[in-house]
Amino acid sequence: MKQPIKAKKKPVKKSPLYVNDENDYRYKAYSDSSALHDSYKYHRKYQNAAYDDSVKEYVTDMQESISRFKKYNPGEPVPDWMNNSKDMKSLKATRAKNIAPVGSTRKTIGDGYTDKGNYDKATSPSDVKVINHNKALIGANKDKRFKIGNYASPDLYHRTIKDKREEWDGQGYNPVYDKPKQPVFIKGSEKAKIAREQEKYGVEADGVWGPASQKAKDEYLANEASAKKKAETERLAKVQADKKVAEEKIRLEKEAEKAKQSEVLANGMRRVSSGSNANNLSGDGGSSGWFKDSKGNYVPAPRALKKK
Repeated sequence: MKQPIKAKKKPVKKSPLYVNDENDYRYKAYSDSSALHDSYKYHRKYQNAAYDDSVKEYVTDMQESISRFKKYNPGEPVPDWMNNSKDMKSLKATRAKNIAPVGSTRKTIGDGYTDKGNYDKATSPSDVKVINHNKALIGANKDKRFKIGNYASPDLYHRTIKDKREEWDGQGYNPVYDKPKQPVFIKGSEKAKIAREQEKYGVEADGVWGPASQKAKDEYLANEASAKKKAETERLAKVQADKKVAEEKIRLEKEAEKAKQSEVLANGMRRVSSGSNANNLSGDGGSSGWFKDSKGNYVPAPRALKKK
């Protein structure tokens, strides 16, 4: 029976914490964890490039070795170990098979912070870039809670924050530090101001303004403008509807009044008709008649005078 595919759970975004000063232990933990994560990303970028450079250099040497082998061993097949390193693709595949694929991880072995083999010295141009970047991240580091290692590559280690897995970059295993789950900012700082604005716009509140934050802001403002426009349109529509209702009410009231007047007039006409002719302006009984005025309304005729 085919097993159902489980949906991946989306990481829960935690709202930032805002503390009073940099001595708050929560801020220190977040700040140090962020530095370690930043170092890991930077290291990965340059060490991958360094790996490609080393592979390219090895392949160049191997191609020269293959040429010499063919020259001094005509007709003989080139050994597999040479062919497996004749180009970058082949060499990377061979190393991935025999050692580990680049980017693969394993559980951390040992503690880079206490490893005495680590030392703060550069061995390649890429190492220099990573070391300088790490130094900028940790600042003065007076309490020595950070340590830059260079046992296999210039990794960054911490006295209390430990990596739980290592990643193979083609030349060695490097510590992996995940991004902190809950940001912590100092109240009133520039990052705190940005984070509060990011919260408002519904984007990740990391205190760093970038393209994603700007896009979220633009969408928020556009939605806000659209909502205001919609509300105004609805308000005007309601005004127009209320106006029509009021006008209809007035019209109905006028029609009702007119009908009432017509009914009164009709009743009067019936009473007059039962006593005398409505068009007769004289009578011996002194009764009154009705006639139309200039506006077309029926009004009582003046009382007729008897002839002498």
